[in-house]
Amino acid sequence: MIIHDSSMTIHICMMYGKSGSGKTTLLNLIKNKLSDSPFRLHFEIVNCGTLKGKTLDSLSRMLYCNIVRAIYFQPSVILLDDLNAICGKVEREIQTQESVVVNRSSEIVRDLLNIYLTHNQIQVIATCENITQINEYILPARGKRVLWHPFKIEDLNQSDRLSLLRFLFSNKTNLDVVDLEKYTSQMDGFVVQDLVDFTNKAIFESIKEGCSQVSSIHCDNVFSNFSPVSLQNINTHSFGDKDFSDVGGLEDVKTILIESLLWPLQYPHLFASAPLRLQTGVLLYGPPGTGKTLVAGAAAKHCNLRLIAIKGPELLSKYIGASEQAVRQIFEKAQSAKPCILFFDEFDSFAPRRGHDSTGVTDRVVNQLLTQLDGVESLSGVCVLAATSRPDLLDPALLRPGRLDKQIFCPFPDSAARLAILKALSKSVKFANNVNLSEIANLAENYSGADLQGVLCTAHLAAVEEAMGHDKELKEDPEITQEHLKDAIVNSRPSLSRDERAKYERIYKKFEGSPNKLDLLGAVQKATLA
Repeated sequence: MIIHDSSMTIHICMMYGKSGSGKTTLLNLIKNKLSDSPFRLHFEIVNCGTLKGKTLDSLSRMLYCNIVRAIYFQPSVILLDDLNAICGKVEREIQTQESVVVNRSSEIVRDLLNIYLTHNQIQVIATCENITQINEYILPARGKRVLWHPFKIEDLNQSDRLSLLRFLFSNKTNLDVVDLEKYTSQMDGFVVQDLVDFTNKAIFESIKEGCSQVSSIHCDNVFSNFSPVSLQNINTHSFGDKDFSDVGGLEDVKTILIESLLWPLQYPHLFASAPLRLQTGVLLYGPPGTGKTLVAGAAAKHCNLRLIAIKGPELLSKYIGASEQAVRQIFEKAQSAKPCILFFDEFDSFAPRRGHDSTGVTDRVVNQLLTQLDGVESLSGVCVLAATSRPDLLDPALLRPGRLDKQIFCPFPDSAARLAILKALSKSVKFANNVNLSEIANLAENYSGADLQGVLCTAHLAAVEEAMGHDKELKEDPEITQEHLKDAIVNSRPSLSRDERAKYERIYKKFEGSPNKLDLLGAVQKATLA
């Protein structure tokens, strides 16, 4: 397009892709190729990231100088790297000083391109991470005066990653000895920069140990602590080394989560050929303390998935439009971190029934959640997991098919489940020979998993106090006896009273008995389009 177009129309090639996907490198390759004979094109490189924060006069003057040089040496190409740094999208609802500056910067860029480039042999190549995040003054929905040619740098598949790693490791290792495919199979979501960084770190590891070739040991050491570019600005949460084996009870919940999370990863060819859309939304509901948050973290560990955990109130803001923007950004980050679990804890706190909020903030948040869950933007590789103790308070539209349509109940533990919980919690606890956990499980009727953890902590403190009475130094961990556990049961009580437990049971009975989840507890809801 750059070489053969002889018209006077402004063409802008918009190259977009994830950070680290190779956009700037590709620009440099284009420059090196077309600067030499036979093309002899002049290039003006504008790093827009360095212009961010400049005054509007400085921005206008610098761009004007670039354009003047391009006109003088035409035919020319202007390279606008990271255009979104100065021409980012601004929400119409948000009017701040920064948004006004961004809009004015975008107007300046648009006007300079239209005024000075229309009758000159100059083409423009711009880069950004997401073309939808470019300001509407640059990329308006209608009334365009500039012909945009979008070019997306696609995500690397496993074959691309393997080919690139083999190229980067050529002459640095024996490819017959190092199994690079083992690493590329675990590099979903990695970009070109990640592979370059991984290679450089593995080479540095080998040099540090005085080796002439990179070995599997060097690669293993680097990969175990490697963080890709997509995760550097994302707070992925870790629940330690807790797996499903560390979660007592909830066997049915674990089975359903494995089917929903692990099977699509283990058997992608089967799910790809299925005529039905894959369910990616799961709602965990149950009384407080029954292990909803714990089982979500254990599921991520068991399925080897990243976990992005969001507390409901974190997304709410007093500024108009900021809460919806936060929801969009969370889903964008999840797409960058896939395969992953996007976990919303305390889901009812920011996704309640619409029509009951005088400010309208939560109504708009629910609308944005519905847009994301409906698949307007694909959720491939992202499983949305939400937890709540009050599913009746959620907006019913969120529970319709295609959204959080798989609802899993996390019940109060029965005697067998309490025994399993006690065994899981006491893996690292030192018990005396007389301890009978079955008896404790029977005594702890109506206790939740969190309550049982409190019982063990109380018993451990009692054992420590008793041991310190005999040995002030306490060189080793004291033993917990059956008496300590019984005393802890006697001196404690369930976190939920009988009345509170009965209330939750009534709520869940009505929730499960409502076929459309629309008339829970007789609540009145305003009509919506969702």
